[in-house]
Amino acid sequence: LMGDHCQLPAVVTQKPESLIVRGEAFEQISMSSLGMSAFERLIRCAEQRGDQSSTAMLTMQGRMHKDVMAFVSETFYGGLLKPIADWQRMDEPLPWSKILPHRAVFVPLESPLDQANTEAHVLAQLAVTLHDLSHRSQQDFSIGIITPFRVQNNAISGLLPEHLRAVITVDTVERFQGSERDVILYGTCVGSPIELESIVSETEVRGVLIDRKLNVAMTRARQQFVLLGSPSVLNRSKAYTKALFLLPSLYLQQTT
Repeated sequence: LMGDHCQLPAVVTQKPESLIVRGEAFEQISMSSLGMSAFERLIRCAEQRGDQSSTAMLTMQGRMHKDVMAFVSETFYGGLLKPIADWQRMDEPLPWSKILPHRAVFVPLESPLDQANTEAHVLAQLAVTLHDLSHRSQQDFSIGIITPFRVQNNAISGLLPEHLRAVITVDTVERFQGSERDVILYGTCVGSPIELESIVSETEVRGVLIDRKLNVAMTRARQQFVLLGSPSVLNRSKAYTKALFLLPSLYLQQTT
């Protein structure tokens, strides 16, 4: 069996609390939730038995540039990920390096009146700018915009010029899993602690707290990753707090 239990499992529509199971028989097979995948349960079984010989981690990855990889490797994979290809180690500037001087950045946006609308406009504008710079450089990098909600995705698509709507992909984290883009813009689109709960997907793997949605969003990017959101809200999540601390911040006026 091969897989990654640090990323998103199959979608389960029931509430998490209704899936909880308890009892000695369940504990023996490392099952605490009916929503747990068979892959994750078998990994936990091996860990519970202390059986190191039946599991192994693949650490070489061929998708992300080393600077995009750095956060997820250190935070979610124990610092074990390593790039395969030469291009992943190169420090060559991207066509938009004057706007985004780092391969992975956080753009703080605080809009108490309408966080979603503010983010939608910034994401659409930034995507158009990066596309134009890419096109001028004759490199044509692929661009994806991820947000947690389809309503937000529709709003962003509506703000894009018509000729770019088939070029720039806008979708949810779940629908992006398994795919990749050269550039990923991730708009968290939450303006309150209650909304934050709906985008957090936390699990514990070998004693490490992992946010699987954030992990999936970041690992879709090959060359550039941009995280947008409200620091005052995101700081209520341990995984996002670490991202805000470790990723260089790029303030709004620098992208407009």
